[in-house]
Amino acid sequence: MTDTDKIDIEAEKAKADAAWWKKWWRQDFSWEGLKNKPWQGWSVIESENRVVETADAPEDARKATLQDYWRWDGESLRDDQALLDLGLLEDHDGQKRFHICHLPECWKDGSESWKPNAEDERWDIIAQALMVKMGRAAKTEAEKTTPRQGEKLIGPDRRLQLAGAQIRSLPRPPTADKTQDSGPDGAYHLHAAWTRWLDAANFNEAEFASPVRFNNAQFSGGNASFNNAQFSGGYASFNNAQFSGGDANFNQAQFSSGYVSFRNAQFSGGDANFNQAQFSGGNANFRYAEFSGGYAIFYNAEFSGGYADFYNAEFSGGYANFRYAEFSGGYADFYNAEFSGGYANFRYAEFSGGYAIFYNAEFSGGYAIFRNAEFSGGYANFFNAQFSGGDANFNQAQFSGGNASFRNAQFSGGYANFGNAQFSSGYADFRYAEFSGGYAIFSSCFVSAHARYRHERRPELRSHDRCRLSKRPKSRSSRSLPHKHLAHPKKPRPAGSVAQPKIRVRKPKSWRTPRLNASLGWRQARSIGHGFGNSPSPKIRSMRQSHSLFLFSGAVFKQSAYFSGSRIFATARFSDAIFEADCFFGIAQQSLQTGKSLIPGAYFAAATSFRNALFKRTADFARCRFPDKAEDRNGLFENCRFNEVLDLKGVERLPFSAFQGIRLDQGLSLDPVHPMDDQFDEALEQAQIAAERDQAACEAKDYKPDQDPERERRGADNRFAALEAGCRVLKTQMAAAEDKAREQHFFSYEIRAREKRTEHALAAKRSEMRADPDKQKAWRHRLQAWLLPDPNRQFQLWASQRYGRISHYGGSVTGPLATLGKASIWILALYISLSFISGLFGSRVMEDICLFHSCSSELHPIVFELLEAVAKGALGPFRLLAGRGEVFGYLGESAPLFRGFIMAGMLVHGLISAALIFLSLLALRRNFQIN
Repeated sequence: MTDTDKIDIEAEKAKADAAWWKKWWRQDFSWEGLKNKPWQGWSVIESENRVVETADAPEDARKATLQDYWRWDGESLRDDQALLDLGLLEDHDGQKRFHICHLPECWKDGSESWKPNAEDERWDIIAQALMVKMGRAAKTEAEKTTPRQGEKLIGPDRRLQLAGAQIRSLPRPPTADKTQDSGPDGAYHLHAAWTRWLDAANFNEAEFASPVRFNNAQFSGGNASFNNAQFSGGYASFNNAQFSGGDANFNQAQFSSGYVSFRNAQFSGGDANFNQAQFSGGNANFRYAEFSGGYAIFYNAEFSGGYADFYNAEFSGGYANFRYAEFSGGYADFYNAEFSGGYANFRYAEFSGGYAIFYNAEFSGGYAIFRNAEFSGGYANFFNAQFSGGDANFNQAQFSGGNASFRNAQFSGGYANFGNAQFSSGYADFRYAEFSGGYAIFSSCFVSAHARYRHERRPELRSHDRCRLSKRPKSRSSRSLPHKHLAHPKKPRPAGSVAQPKIRVRKPKSWRTPRLNASLGWRQARSIGHGFGNSPSPKIRSMRQSHSLFLFSGAVFKQSAYFSGSRIFATARFSDAIFEADCFFGIAQQSLQTGKSLIPGAYFAAATSFRNALFKRTADFARCRFPDKAEDRNGLFENCRFNEVLDLKGVERLPFSAFQGIRLDQGLSLDPVHPMDDQFDEALEQAQIAAERDQAACEAKDYKPDQDPERERRGADNRFAALEAGCRVLKTQMAAAEDKAREQHFFSYEIRAREKRTEHALAAKRSEMRADPDKQKAWRHRLQAWLLPDPNRQFQLWASQRYGRISHYGGSVTGPLATLGKASIWILALYISLSFISGLFGSRVMEDICLFHSCSSELHPIVFELLEAVAKGALGPFRLLAGRGEVFGYLGESAPLFRGFIMAGMLVHGLISAALIFLSLLALRRNFQIN
């Protein structure tokens, strides 16, 4: 979220707060205003000065009001003077009279009352008054109604009447004194409409044993926490509530005895957390709710009591997480919902209670993720939905409850991925859908008899990506469905988390030398416990692959996987694989027994990819051998994540370019002999050869760029960029390990790779300019094509090369000093030349100088002056060590031009020496690990 977005949110909060205050004043919760607000189910007998239930009241009794509620002390109605004496009523100059609980935080003119002061003693009076009232609160029954029908109580309203109050906190209900009318120990009986909370509202683990109303309440003082709260007494209404002070926490809350309504609620202060909340008592209404303050998290929430209504809800504050949510009580309505704040994640969500309605929904904030979602309760309606924020991912989704309609849907933000999706009940309707953001992927999806594709604007799908249309659904035995695997606190989930494998892996007689059928591959193969023979873990050793593909893309290894000793001479793909346990492509820890040699690491002889793979435990690549060709190893670990240390001990040749884009949470382990300059020189040569092969392939007559999956990786710039990025990763890891010597080595490799990129870019620019006939007509363009096709990059290349020659890219201590010595000799020669030239034109510089036999025992002052000038220039920032005197001061005002040249030379000499001394000291710091 940008600073501008935060400013906009704060402005919206201020606007909403001002609107709330305006409405609160209009409600008039002053002492006189409370006369107009009924206290339902109660009447006042004026002659007896007491309150009774309306059912037991005489005919001449009047209806009770909220003013009577605050007058009633359990025995009689106190008058105003008695309340004033007790401090329960307050008068302020020019303001209406208020009960102390309803006294506003600030007045209409903006001036503050005493309530913003949390240390004021009058808060104790409020706490005591609330405790007394809470002790008299009791269970209240209400008819089961909908939010639109309003509140219909059965009998008198015995709840604590906090309507319009402005308090800091609410004490816990008393549990010691128990009467016949009291509810369970510690249960709340609360009516808190229009209540303003000036401090954090803590209702964690509370029980609401009566219908509870927080309509139009404002939680502005901090977090509103209802974690593990139980709403067991009836409905829970938060309509128009404002959660502006912090997070709204309803984690594991249970709404078990009526509907829950957050209609028009505003979550602007922070995250809205409904993790594992259970909506089992009735409908869950979030119509027009605004989640603008942060994430909206309904992770593992259960909507089992009725429908889940998010009609016109706005998720603009951040990530909307409905992962593992279960909509089993009725339809899930997200009609016109807007997901603009971030990802919309419905992964593994279950829509089993009815229709799943995303009609006209907008996913503009990020990816729309419905991977492994199950639509089994009825139609899945995405009519006119817009996926403009990123990829729309329905990979392995199951549409088994009825028709699946994506008619008029627009996929403009990225890929539309329905790979392995199953349309097993009803039709799949994509008429007039537009796939403009990227590929439309329907690879391996399953669609039953009524699929409609006749009138849609068809995306251009490749032959192997087209859906397979079947006339009758396949059984689970022939094509297994995906499962979910998260441990649920109330209902256990199946252990599997991905689709079952497409093929059945039969146990070979020996795992020593199996041969895999390349036409089937190992895509989405799963290793779960005893899935590979009797061994608890798959051990694939000394494997020889004789076919063109070796695929483990999307594989999930639940137990340890062993690939040590493998010899893979085919293209190997481990993209998106998940290694949840230890993974061994080599075995770093092994003892050398008599007569036995070490088990070698895996040998990847051809193109290999671990892109997007996840290694959660040990990743052992000890003694592995990686592809020799640059194009086969570039980006080998791209976007691959290692949660623990990547072990590369024993690897003879570092695959520098393989580390492009890798993510290492705990770093990597290398042998002390690395890095080696000769290996990097060979890597540069291999990158150059790969670039030449790319050029030859692109110039072939039958080359079709749109059919080349490696098009974006071809060319000299991409090949050397991969090498540069890989060295940068290694440099960063050495820096994190505070290994400054090796950090400098990889830094020098990074710069050398960048130099190669620049050289090729300049060569390409020069060739382009030479080939342009219009530019060749002008002599200046011809000269530029030969000399400086791109002056900026040419200077960068020149400076980088000089840096390398002088200091070996910051690694040499003596190199800069030797260069400084050479420069000083040249400067001295220049000064001597200037002295002679100045003397030829009659200057006093050479006056009285002797030559050969005419010299006396005393040297001429010019000798000392020249040496002093060179010494001061060579010392650079330490020139004061050579004295404070001015060079050639004995000349006085004579020879000003000569002295000017000398001063200019000293200035240039000083700048050069300062830079060289700095380079030498920097190299000294790196070599001796000085922090």
